[in-house]
Amino acid sequence: MARAPLWALFLGSSVYLAAVLLFAPGMGPRWFTGAIVFGLAFGAWMTAFVAVTRRRDQRAAGPLRIPDRVVTARALRTGEVPTDKALDQPLLSLIERRRRQLRWASKVNPWLFGGLAVAGMITLVAEHDATSLLYAVLFVAFLVYLRRASVRGAARLDRLESAIRHRASQ
Repeated sequence: MARAPLWALFLGSSVYLAAVLLFAPGMGPRWFTGAIVFGLAFGAWMTAFVAVTRRRDQRAAGPLRIPDRVVTARALRTGEVPTDKALDQPLLSLIERRRRQLRWASKVNPWLFGGLAVAGMITLVAEHDATSLLYAVLFVAFLVYLRRASVRGAARLDRLESAIRHRASQ
């Protein structure tokens, strides 16, 4: 996501959702216009979301901005320090931004996915629908996975920050 141009993101997400809606069971050719409209709306929303996120990342990086988005994204994803020391200060700012995002997600995710799991269980009891149990289990699995992923992400950010600070002190 950090490397794809916005037009490619718009095109890919629009075509993806339009194809999912068009080929979903029971939709058929009569749903063609709706699939295209919803696909374009979803593509526009995703593109706007990514553009705002990128702009906030640039602002968080400070006056130096992000010289190389690809290397920066790789460092944040893997926790490995890039060889270019000019990326150290923007990376430290982005690490703090990612930590804020992880704290926010750790507060919101349990409520969101826990609520969806409870809704699945209520639907299971009310309608005796076995699919609702599958959804409830899926949402609990998402909750567990996202919790573990946020802990691993925080550890990766800690490792990257300590490596950058260690390199700066030498």
